[in-house]
Amino acid sequence: MAQIIAVLNDKGGVAKTTTTANLGTALWLLGKKVLLVDTDQQCNLTLIMDKTSLLPIDDGGPATLFEWFNDIQRIPVFERYPGLDYIPSSRRMADATEILSQKVANEKLLQKRLNLIQDAYDYILIDCIPGGKNLVNTNVLVASDSIIVPTEASFFSVQGAPNLLHFIDEVREGYDKPLPIMGYLLVKFDRNTTLSKEVKNYYSGASNKNGGPLFPIQIRRCQRCNESPGSEMTLFEYAPSSTACDDYMRLAEHILGIKVRKKSWTPEVWGKKCKVAFAQFKATQAESVG
Repeated sequence: MAQIIAVLNDKGGVAKTTTTANLGTALWLLGKKVLLVDTDQQCNLTLIMDKTSLLPIDDGGPATLFEWFNDIQRIPVFERYPGLDYIPSSRRMADATEILSQKVANEKLLQKRLNLIQDAYDYILIDCIPGGKNLVNTNVLVASDSIIVPTEASFFSVQGAPNLLHFIDEVREGYDKPLPIMGYLLVKFDRNTTLSKEVKNYYSGASNKNGGPLFPIQIRRCQRCNESPGSEMTLFEYAPSSTACDDYMRLAEHILGIKVRKKSWTPEVWGKKCKVAFAQFKATQAESVG
């Protein structure tokens, strides 16, 4: 049965989508079966996985998470690579709260849906919408086993941490589940700046106060993170030798308990595997569009 991980922060622009896509790809490269779920109406994760999924369903586009909320039989799971699947989002997710509010046991709808398919995966990563407490994010937390909190190395991330933890605590208490924070993940990190050091020290020294530990890996600031989505790529296809790509691989290794990387496991090796898989994906994508 898959471990379901919510990638959550109530603040936007803190690399939730970047983390979901790249951590998921790293876990896949390390031999795990992975499903990525996009819950955001902005569809940023969907744009990385397969932008053709955004064709409106009335124009022949695929079913998305929104349709699955309405019809349990319309399971919208699609293959990026063999062993790496995704569930696309839709612009219509803007209406998801209204739709969910009309359902019985509406906070458990995503959990019931994922129960149908989670045996097929080792990990399911869910890209949450910004804004913290809302019915969609409540669905995600009720369905999840643990949480990763990407947090920018900035003053505002520290300021907003108590509100996020309060929301998580409400779900823990209301649904009687431990829902641990696997870790706070510092992103856009620059060890040469005083602010990055101060934010790291804050989370390192206040893990109990913030409900979870700080990951020992930080995602270093890297321009490639901004560039890769425009090419429908993660860092592992776009810039396998980049610093942030190495950081996400180390994060995946940490989660899997891999303490020492094999010398043969290099950016050249994982980049080649992704290059071949991506070329096959684009060929299949072209055939389906044609």
